[in-house]
Amino acid sequence: MLVSGRIIVGPDGKPREYELKDPEKLPENVRRFLEFHIPRWEFDPPLLDNKPVALDNLMDIHLKAVREGEGMRFQLAGASFRPSAAKTPYEIRPRRMKPPAFPTLPDSVAGDVGAVVYVVLKIGPHGKVLEALDEQVNLHFVPDAQVADA
Repeated sequence: MLVSGRIIVGPDGKPREYELKDPEKLPENVRRFLEFHIPRWEFDPPLLDNKPVALDNLMDIHLKAVREGEGMRFQLAGASFRPSAAKTPYEIRPRRMKPPAFPTLPDSVAGDVGAVVYVVLKIGPHGKVLEALDEQVNLHFVPDAQVADA
């Protein structure tokens, strides 16, 4: 499940406030899971001109359901953050997550677009990928905005 929203990270690297997109459409247990975990996240303190600032960022949270006994539980599969403005001199980085390497884009477009790609894999009995298909691609444009008030 993909949950989108925005988060303001304070100068101390802790979430100051967050907002989920269409929270009323989320199952109650998903909202409770996120309400418990998001305030506990930690980020490297955001800096602008070597001074701590509060930053307003868009976020995508990827949750997956994991079988547990007779039921299911949610697990954070990943989260991505991007400035709410294009061509900003900052970004936030999760303190405990190491992001994978991604292909780079030319500087003329690198800060303006992003994407989430869902890939469906057919795995063989020996654990090797037999087939890979892109199921869905969500492209997004990052509009100009400003650093959040500190």
